[in-house]
Amino acid sequence: MTQLRVRAASLLAVALLGSSALGATGCGGDPPSRPEVLGELTEAGIVPAYERASDSAAELSGAAAQLCDGDPTDADLDAARGALAGVRADWLRTEAVWVGPVMENRSWALVDWPTDPEGVEEAIADAQVPISPEDLAKKVGADMRGLRTAEYLLWGGGADSFVDQRRCDYLVGITEVVDDEISAVAASWRGEGEPDGYPAAFVDEPGAVDEVVNDALELLQSMVDMELGAALGTGESEADPGAVVDGPAGLGTADLSDRLAGLSMLLVGDESQPGLSPLLGDELSGRLEQQLAEARAAIDAIPEPLSRAVVEDPDSVTEAREALAALRVTLASEVVSRLGVTVGFSDADGDSAG
Repeated sequence: MTQLRVRAASLLAVALLGSSALGATGCGGDPPSRPEVLGELTEAGIVPAYERASDSAAELSGAAAQLCDGDPTDADLDAARGALAGVRADWLRTEAVWVGPVMENRSWALVDWPTDPEGVEEAIADAQVPISPEDLAKKVGADMRGLRTAEYLLWGGGADSFVDQRRCDYLVGITEVVDDEISAVAASWRGEGEPDGYPAAFVDEPGAVDEVVNDALELLQSMVDMELGAALGTGESEADPGAVVDGPAGLGTADLSDRLAGLSMLLVGDESQPGLSPLLGDELSGRLEQQLAEARAAIDAIPEPLSRAVVEDPDSVTEAREALAALRVTLASEVVSRLGVTVGFSDADGDSAG
């Protein structure tokens, strides 16, 4: 997760050129250029992914407001919980492309950071602590806001717990912060707020392919070693089931699946766009598709919750970890070699959020 790895008018012309070039490749034409491939990936893959996350964040904010609108009901609570799971899924599907605005604005810290329940409860209980959306965005730590704090509040009691006005104000405030932040990231990827627009700069940046491949490698390292590996005790340390985080909603396995979906969007694409595959060739792309499918099936086979599976059914978790590790090997060796990527480290590695 984020605590373990930290991390369009002008575009349209490039993207349209990319689309025609990608089509020509299949008919024996010249292979597409990197800007053409990145243009297609951005317009049909990355931008829609961030827009889906933005739409989901707005739904969560609205559901929180509905829950706190006078007389909270079980149906209102269920709707808010479902909206939380939805935005969490859509946000994690963008993690493979946490480049540009997400890193520059440290959006990952505002949106999804491990929570401090004790600190949250103290803030809610102390009437002298301001908890407006503005205060929650700027005056409290990352561990007292974001999706994980919203999850803690939504699963921390029944609907009647939101009769407490300050608890309601806190929930509504942090969901508005999440909504605003993801909306701003999506707007940046659409090219708003900058003279030429971020997407055009990304498409034309010489190191853009290196950037997204490195981001994908860091994500896989987190999943394989820092989370599943640490939980299973595959290194020199003893097994630490707490290295995987289900949270009160029990979303650990879903988180793995959603992050893998983002990697798939980047590497091999879907029916709307081909990802980086035009730069990789049919044979390597086909093997990546197979490895992604195998990893997806292995994750789906893990009995929920994930934190219990690492103890009671470690074989299923090990199979998923090995499938992800095989994908990482292909990415770190063949994809890196094929694209001439320089492997480095994110400038956010080891960061903490404040």
